[in-house]
Amino acid sequence: SERWTRMKAKLEAAAADSSNGSRWILSSPAERRAAAATMTEAFRLNLTILSLLALLVGLYLVFQGLDGAVVRRRNEIAVLRSLGVTSRQIQSAWLVEAVTVGLAGGLLGLGLGWLGAQVAVQMVGRTVNALYFATSVDSAAFNLPEAGVALLLSVVASTLAGWRPARVAANT
Repeated sequence: SERWTRMKAKLEAAAADSSNGSRWILSSPAERRAAAATMTEAFRLNLTILSLLALLVGLYLVFQGLDGAVVRRRNEIAVLRSLGVTSRQIQSAWLVEAVTVGLAGGLLGLGLGWLGAQVAVQMVGRTVNALYFATSVDSAAFNLPEAGVALLLSVVASTLAGWRPARVAANT
């Protein structure tokens, strides 16, 4: 390691002298691996933040959709109430609708997300190969436990988003 440091300093000095002011950067394979690991961690953090942002946007859209449905279906809710349906049953029906929306959206999101990941891996892989280091990754794997967590998260988020509209529908 000390030998590498001395040799690196000599090579950098020689490169700086012979290149008319342009600078060469010498690095060991371990340094390149560490730089690649740092870049990968930063990329994962960015994807995680974007995923959470997408989840919040989805939560808001589900809330707005179910809230708008309460307003549009007030007459139906009133007819159900006049026929003896309890407010708890109406709230439960609304929450079932929210769970269904979350399940359908989660399944659709898993499929489209996996397809998008395939395209992204191809494009990012070419860029990484061209600019940084050679990689052999050519597709994104489908991880069943992660997919289960994502699906559960979409159902929970949709149910949370549907809670207030369900309360409003029950009190209509």
